[in-house]
Amino acid sequence: MNTIEYIEEKKEKRWMFLNKLYELSGGSAYKPLEEDKIDKELGFDSELSRDIVTYLMDKGLIREICYSPYTIAISHDGIVEVEAASGNPDRSTHTSSQSTS
Repeated sequence: MNTIEYIEEKKEKRWMFLNKLYELSGGSAYKPLEEDKIDKELGFDSELSRDIVTYLMDKGLIREICYSPYTIAISHDGIVEVEAASGNPDRSTHTSSQSTS
């Protein structure tokens, strides 16, 4: 895998994670979820998920709620990002430069 493919794969996994968090929370910033639940849904290992969570928190798209068990919630900006991309599948987002459809 070359560098460009590696980067695109990372972006896609970040986008998958954010979308799954949106889906499982019902698009609500007030419904926290344990990170492990998202890992299991997507088949991601905990190391990959922690990397993704750190990136998405740094971008302000998710929030850390509790450390034990590790619980996160989608932020208002994360909700806006997912909903904007769903209305415009060719739009480049923070997490993916590919089509989101």
